Amino acid sequence: MRRLSLLVALFACGACIINPPVVLPVDTAASLDQTYDCALRSLNELQYTITGADRASGFLRARRLQRHVIGTNSEYDQQMVSVYRADDGHTMLRVVPSSSGDKDDTLPTGDGLKDQSSLVAKCATKQSG
Repeated sequence: MRRLSLLVALFACGACIINPPVVLPVDTAASLDQTYDCALRSLNELQYTITGADRASGFLRARRLQRHVIGTNSEYDQQMVSVYRADDGHTMLRVVPSSSGDKDDTLPTGDGLKDQSSLVAKCATKQSG
């Protein structure tokens, strides 16, 4: 019985360990300005509110209300976007989803991950030569 309870505790603890998604930059055929504009436009289309932007550094931060329960803090889906030039001259796009609530930033929701995929699909499509 004691072994069984130990195994159950280990299994339950193992389910609590979640790795954050790995976010790799994506090579795009567009210029820095075109990719930045596309990301900004896509975030607006996805109904995110821009909370931080710096075109010169290629940075965007945005959030969208996920849920609000009276008497508690609101929860948000968040996207952090970086557009930059790689050493080889290619334009790179990096989109990092997360969510925020009562505590610090947490893992992204399913909607946040879908939004990340949508933004990357729209703005990092390779154009044929």
